[in-house]
Amino acid sequence: MPHTVVFGLLRGDAGELLAHAWVTVGTVTVTGGSVRDWTPVGSFSWQP
Repeated sequence: MPHTVVFGLLRGDAGELLAHAWVTVGTVTVTGGSVRDWTPVGSFSWQP
């Protein structure tokens, strides 16, 4: 299945830098929870 792994960053309450990754299929986030507050900084996609 074609998918994209996205890497994001977010500043925590104390100013620390937090990192997170999630997987999308099309426009749907299939794993990684809510990602609306995260800033995407990189990704890679797989297309069969």
